[in-house]
Amino acid sequence: MNRIFRMLDAQLNRAAEGIRVLEDLVRFEADHGELSASLRDNRHALRRIFRAHEARLLAARKSSSDVGRQISAESGNDRRKRPGDIVTANFRRAQEALRGAEESAKAAGLYDEGKACEQIRFALYSLHQGVEGLFAPALPCGIYGITDEKFSNGRDALFQVREMCDAGIQVIQYREKYRSRKEKALM
Repeated sequence: MNRIFRMLDAQLNRAAEGIRVLEDLVRFEADHGELSASLRDNRHALRRIFRAHEARLLAARKSSSDVGRQISAESGNDRRKRPGDIVTANFRRAQEALRGAEESAKAAGLYDEGKACEQIRFALYSLHQGVEGLFAPALPCGIYGITDEKFSNGRDALFQVREMCDAGIQVIQYREKYRSRKEKALM
């Protein structure tokens, strides 16, 4: 039973940490109070669910000898290029940890606590889309150019692209419906 509590402790910490990262990102990067508050409320609810079991969870913790510690240190899977990557990674982290916590809690005889984890997990599924939208890369503003030799007075697509770039157009779609794949590949 101690191993289940050790696993449950790690899952709860992972879920709360993921939610906290999301909360701070939404608060400080997106400046969105409502979503930040929703994330905070879910994180606090998670901690309240297991408050009566805190001593047992803490007693089961063995972070200094955890074999996963070395595995995590050697992994390169935690590289992030933009805030949206942080959002995706931490929603996944929290949702997966909550699913694990749900199962571990049930195995430890804490059925109601497991079901409460399930409810928070579903709340995060709902929040995910709204938060993800705050960090979606935006297309550059302005004109969107489309190449089409049929309507360009005989100028080829490369000429059209050069003219568009010279004019400051930042997004260009290569669209030559009447060319074969082989012809398009040679462009």
